[in-house]
Amino acid sequence: MAVNLHFHESDFTRETRAAYIGQRGFTLWFTGISGSGKSTIAVAVEKELIAKRKLTAFRLDGDNIRTGLNKGLGFTAADRTENIRRIGEVAKLFADCGIVTLTSFISPYAADRLAARKLHELSEEEKERGETPLPFIEVHVDIPFEVSLERDKKGFVTMGHQGLIKNFTGVGKSTGSSYEAPEKPEIYINNNREMTIDNAVKQIMDYLEEKGLLDSPPDVATAEAESAKRVKEGQDIKEKRLLQTLEKSEAAFKAAEASGNEEEISAAKAAAVKAAGALKSFFANKHRAVMEAAEAVQETAKAAQEAAAAKTAEAEEASKLAQATQDEAAKLAELVATYDAATRAHGATAN
Repeated sequence: MAVNLHFHESDFTRETRAAYIGQRGFTLWFTGISGSGKSTIAVAVEKELIAKRKLTAFRLDGDNIRTGLNKGLGFTAADRTENIRRIGEVAKLFADCGIVTLTSFISPYAADRLAARKLHELSEEEKERGETPLPFIEVHVDIPFEVSLERDKKGFVTMGHQGLIKNFTGVGKSTGSSYEAPEKPEIYINNNREMTIDNAVKQIMDYLEEKGLLDSPPDVATAEAESAKRVKEGQDIKEKRLLQTLEKSEAAFKAAEASGNEEEISAAKAAAVKAAGALKSFFANKHRAVMEAAEAVQETAKAAQEAAAAKTAEAEEASKLAQATQDEAAKLAELVATYDAATRAHGATAN
């Protein structure tokens, strides 16, 4: 990361965000040669997730992306790698905000798919922020070559096999277009003549249910409590790392001074100053967070006191009202007694 870039943290972690919106994000990465059926299956899974499961899901398709985000990329090895790198980043962003993300790309190179997977794993910075990893499910849609020819509606597989399409992945006589099949995908679909779309969808949904990826996230209070615990653990990790960095930079500075090399001394001093500044900033932020937490507790206590005082005042007012009611009742009883006595006296006189 460039020195002038600083990550702007959110008020939400992935878990608290999931609790508020009611679902967790993850990535289903469909891979397979052209014509394997990965896009068709991905479309059906997306429909199942949205229409039947009522989840927010979005599908990123190879052809669609190349008309916009990756419009300027070709099909050289370097461009294919950049194509998948960008998609990996977009998939992570979508999954990060709680969307079930489906990607349907040939993604022929194992190293590129691994890089996309690692993006979803926890980086050191994410660990320090108390984050949780994003699930990445690789779905290899495999197809026998003869079946791909039978289902070749566009004619691309046939032309690729004949060498009429340059760099057609996985089949044909073109060079630099090999497909590196996944060795251990989370889901393997053999899209042969017996496999139906419904069965493929069921296979994927069964996996997601088994792994609990479609379960509702915990309630907000539970998520916030767990998140706060992870954030604290992450901050402890960060503090330890910054202290170690400072110790190493100070040792390097002393070694540079001993060498007498002015250039090394200058570089080591700059590194030590930077490490000290980072640690100082961390403690300043930590102190600020503690003060904000203390203020929040004080505000909560104040609100509770005010609520209790209001209830006390309300109770006192109710007591006064009850006493006044009793007094009025006594006066009425006295008036009734006086009236009864007067009535009896009047009756006696009349007789």
